[in-house]
Amino acid sequence: MKKVITISLVLVFLLGTLTVAMTLANGDITVNSTKVQKGDIIIVTSVGCSNPNDPTISNEEAYRVEKFSNRETISEATQTYQWKYKAKQIGNVTFTGYCGGTATVYIAPKEQPMYFFMKIIGFGKKK
Repeated sequence: MKKVITISLVLVFLLGTLTVAMTLANGDITVNSTKVQKGDIIIVTSVGCSNPNDPTISNEEAYRVEKFSNRETISEATQTYQWKYKAKQIGNVTFTGYCGGTATVYIAPKEQPMYFFMKIIGFGKKK
């Protein structure tokens, strides 16, 4: 009888811990790529956040991206939402989700067509 009581108490404790962990879990925010080129589209996705406000960007980094589309609902059941931004300036941009979580994107300069021809000819190589 003692074993049954002990096992049931352990199960109650484990279920209680899991319930609290699931309740307090923050939503996750991701981006389609951590490195993009200037002019590319950045897709920011939030999963598991019941209050899907737009991701925040610090004032120092806000000029580097332009909001391309408003929130799109991907799945109500999993609380998945998506935003699109266009990369405008070179540098790092950190998106912070409303329910927590961050995602950093590096915006690289767009490679110019002339560089391709310079590589073929051999210019720009250090001797």
